Amino acid sequence: MDLSIIPKIAGLTIPLAGIALPLLILWVVLHYRERQRSKLYDTVKYFADRGMPVPRELLDPPQDQRPAFGTPRFRAFTIIGAGLGVALMFAMMGLQFLMGIGGLLVFIGLAQLMALDLDRKDAEKARARAGAPDAAD
Repeated sequence: MDLSIIPKIAGLTIPLAGIALPLLILWVVLHYRERQRSKLYDTVKYFADRGMPVPRELLDPPQDQRPAFGTPRFRAFTIIGAGLGVALMFAMMGLQFLMGIGGLLVFIGLAQLMALDLDRKDAEKARARAGAPDAAD
């Protein structure tokens, strides 16, 4: 058996595994979420078929029961961290021309944080308008 082919096979297999593993993880996560969503829809359908009211907690769980990783602020900070990590990785590899990919992720995360802040301010203004009469009246 010719052993000189092993480095060639490893040179092909390692990058393919590096690409396939994140895709496999992504598929598992999306598959799990789809199963959870399907169970929720089946439960709602069960209630609807029997003419029973759907419990509000089923469709909109209380805030303290929602997972922290699902909050928009957590996702924005995660994207910013991933962008900084990607930019640093490319910088350390000597591929500075690719650092813009990480910068793009950072700016997407910052835009999400800005949107959250603007939504919060809009909600405060709406509450203030609802509580106080208009000056024009």
